[in-house]
Amino acid sequence: MSKFVKYLQADSPRGFLKSLATVAKSTLHAIMGRMATYTGQEITWDMAWNSKEKLGPTKYEWGPVPIPQVSVPGVTKFV
Repeated sequence: MSKFVKYLQADSPRGFLKSLATVAKSTLHAIMGRMATYTGQEITWDMAWNSKEKLGPTKYEWGPVPIPQVSVPGVTKFV
C-alpha cells in the first residue's frame, strides 16, 4: 500500500475534504498562471472559471494529432 493511500485512510473525512479543496484551488491557480502567461493579460478567478478554452482534442482517436499554434503573450487572445 502506498504512503498516499495510508495517508488518506488515516486522515479524517473533514481533513480529507479540506485537502481536496486545497488541491483544487492550487490547480486552478496554476491554470490561471498559464492563461496569464499565454495571453499577457491579468486573469481573475471568475475569468478562468468561465473560460471556454479547450486544451484537449475535440475527438479522441488514434492517428495524427494536430499541433496547436504557439502562444504569444499580448497576441494570443483569452477565450
